[in-house]
Amino acid sequence: MIDLTSYTTFGLPARTKELVKIQSVEELTSLHERLRSEQPPYYILGHGANVIFRGDFPGLVIRFAGEYLSIEDHGDHTILVASAAYDWCDFVETACYQGWGLECLAGIPGTVGAAPIQNIGAYGAEVKDTLRCVRSYDLLEGTFHERGPEELEFGYRDSLFKHTLRQRELIYEVEFRVEHSCLDRGRFLRLGYQENELHGLSPLRIYDRVLKIRGEKLPDVEQIGSAGSFFKNPVVPTELAEGLLEMYPSMPTYPAEDGHVKLSAAWLLDTDGWKGHRKGDAGVWHLQPLVLINHGKASVEEVLALSEAIQTSVRQHFGIELEREVNLVG
Repeated sequence: MIDLTSYTTFGLPARTKELVKIQSVEELTSLHERLRSEQPPYYILGHGANVIFRGDFPGLVIRFAGEYLSIEDHGDHTILVASAAYDWCDFVETACYQGWGLECLAGIPGTVGAAPIQNIGAYGAEVKDTLRCVRSYDLLEGTFHERGPEELEFGYRDSLFKHTLRQRELIYEVEFRVEHSCLDRGRFLRLGYQENELHGLSPLRIYDRVLKIRGEKLPDVEQIGSAGSFFKNPVVPTELAEGLLEMYPSMPTYPAEDGHVKLSAAWLLDTDGWKGHRKGDAGVWHLQPLVLINHGKASVEEVLALSEAIQTSVRQHFGIELEREVNLVG
């Protein structure tokens, strides 16, 4: 058995029967043939920044490990094509030297290939805003695919790869477009800038600001195990939000689609008193209650028990069902 503890950012104990690292697209065909003939259980793993294994995995854990990046200037925009294994933080920094569009997504742990699966987002930006296409390989059918954003059914922390294509197609390459001019500087006001500061901004300045903000409230996963935001921000009917606002007038709300309202899960947990809570070696980060952490020797059972206690408490106090953002395997 192969130890997977270092293959997820939470650092929880788990093992797998076999770890398969794919270095090139050409190797995918032989992997498909093996899966078809042996039919073992398998799981496609990226950087492991949003994954918790419930225990030992009885099959193959597959990682696309080949790293590459190409950049092509088109006058008013730049196209970047990165392999799925390319580090997301490094990719965003490189993109910020080329143009606008990805600067608000700085500092999010993970890989380029995982970004569209979750449609990661921050400070009003999401991956879908700059993504041109995703290239993937169907491990069951042995076929290659290329899909644009209109085909990927993007939603809030959601995409086709979390449903129909979940653990069926392996993403090996993603293409993005960044612009050479910024058309909406007003969106950076949420980062603490004043109106008179917006004109002199650059993508790299935004990138640095986002890293600073994240560094001030989030743990460094190289030092403290976590999976980032453990819960999604709940999207609730307007009537429920209005009722809560009568009791909590300062509760932050954000408009959502179809007559719904998005609430801040961090605010709910903070108001409910979970910030800094600890259960065994599993805990809630003292600066951001949306982040559950591993104090060093946490077990999967401790982390899940803590998350379930939080969900129960929020349900009882606010009438809201929190949904996990992390992926549980097994």
